[in-house]
Amino acid sequence: MEFDQVVFSRRSIRGYAERDVTDEQVRALIAYGHCAPSGGNLREWIFIVVRSDEGKQRLTECTFQGRERTNAPQQWIATAPVVIAVIADRAKVRERYGAAALDALPYLDCSAAVENMLLGAVNLGLASCYISGFRERELAAALQLPEDFEAVALLPVGYAAQEGVERPHVTEAEVTFFERYGERQAP
Repeated sequence: MEFDQVVFSRRSIRGYAERDVTDEQVRALIAYGHCAPSGGNLREWIFIVVRSDEGKQRLTECTFQGRERTNAPQQWIATAPVVIAVIADRAKVRERYGAAALDALPYLDCSAAVENMLLGAVNLGLASCYISGFRERELAAALQLPEDFEAVALLPVGYAAQEGVERPHVTEAEVTFFERYGERQAP
């Protein structure tokens, strides 16, 4: 698939066909994520692959819909054949850069890995969705994460059972400035 086609056809898919994702495809997604850039080449991400129905349901129960953490879980996540949890090793960041780096670096780096994986899924003919609506402590317990490991995202992965819809968004011109904020014309 051409890169432009991969980028512009990526959608957040919330319904999956009853078709398995191969181990080879999962390994490819993890390789895409692991190739992402990271501050100081730290690569503080960890990937946890969950395939069992019980495991996927356990993760799903930690999620919520909308803004309220008390809202119902996103039950559709459990319908994906695979859910990949992207985890940040905060101790690794602290050891290299100090506590001040914990405010942003783990999230920036892991998000770069997530984006590679989302685009990689499209390239492999798969679909996914970036899930960040979860209760962190519950998810850490469900995944039995060691102290200082923090979940950044859940990526349900499968074959799309529905076509994703393009979301309305602002145009590139509305978010692009030249030389300083507010300058719409290139020099």
